[in-house]
Amino acid sequence: MAYVKARAEEDNATCMTALAMMYRGGDAYGVKQDFAKARALFARLTLVDPTLNAVLGHMAEHGEGEPVDYAKARTLYGQAGAAGAQRLAGLLEQGRGGPRDVRGAMKLYTDTMRDFRDDAWNGMARLRAQGQALNGAQQARYQQIWLRGLLMELRDRFSTAHVRAAMRAYAASNRPISAKVAFTFTSANGTPRTRLKQKTGDANLDAVLLRAAATVTMGEFGPYTGEQRTLEVVSPLVLQPGGH
Repeated sequence: MAYVKARAEEDNATCMTALAMMYRGGDAYGVKQDFAKARALFARLTLVDPTLNAVLGHMAEHGEGEPVDYAKARTLYGQAGAAGAQRLAGLLEQGRGGPRDVRGAMKLYTDTMRDFRDDAWNGMARLRAQGQALNGAQQARYQQIWLRGLLMELRDRFSTAHVRAAMRAYAASNRPISAKVAFTFTSANGTPRTRLKQKTGDANLDAVLLRAAATVTMGEFGPYTGEQRTLEVVSPLVLQPGGH
């Protein structure tokens, strides 16, 4: 502790951060909790790392050592950039610390979405369900992450022990497996119609693949389909003899 304090006084950023976390955490770090000292250290650190404004925003939002101040939290989250975007979006969505700004919240959620059903995606979905439309760029972002999520879903559904065992058994006959499964989605439904667009040549394996395909779902989230009203996604399945 003495070493960390000494180095922090010399403006060592690593030790300043550690000391600030210790003061904020208190008993968890074996020191007396002191939000004022923690806040002062984080404020100094924001001069070199603006993302730490998100920590200060969280302290203001939750009243850590100070009265709850949503307006201050908004400002600090905004100064933190991407690190504070989702927390800021939540305050804008709820109308805390200022006027409710659903459009601004939607922009922050869509800008920070990374994975299907992550917190930012769920925020976007919540606002969309309330009637907030996505603009063109946001729709493109939605579609990109939706498709990425679908690929993960397909990988999981076609990687079960039952499917892989059936595929290996067929491949043991020294015949390569080549099949294509088509999934047809509508914008209003995340559960597709399925069909084998290219069969394997083995009725039993085809049945296994179709059963696996029937479990694929994106829940309540359909894709953007444009004027076609449907989106077909074709998943190729290939396994060479002796493959895994």
